[in-house]
Amino acid sequence: MRVRTLKAVLDRTPWRAEEPIVIVAPMFHAWGFSQLVLAASLACTIITRRKFDAEATLDLVDRHQATGLAVVPVMFDRIMELPPRCVVATAAGRYASPRRRAHGCAPMSSSPS
Repeated sequence: MRVRTLKAVLDRTPWRAEEPIVIVAPMFHAWGFSQLVLAASLACTIITRRKFDAEATLDLVDRHQATGLAVVPVMFDRIMELPPRCVVATAAGRYASPRRRAHGCAPMSSSPS
């Protein structure tokens, strides 16, 4: 039964082995730390920032061609609230690499505040 439980968890995890992951969720919290441990156990390349900044986070995703991004909902809201110049960069193909995103600790808002 424990193997089935572990398999169920791994089937639902957004990360894939050996892919670059940007983790900006706070590491002192269970969500951020669990994403760090999970990514490390999958031999992912882990990219972090000391302090959250929405545009700098997207720059990290772009620079490292990260396929994953771990945030808390308020961080995702801040990314969605970026000014139009960032939206233009996204439309031009920049920041298009994250195929998987994960959030935790609180429900996502239905629209950015």
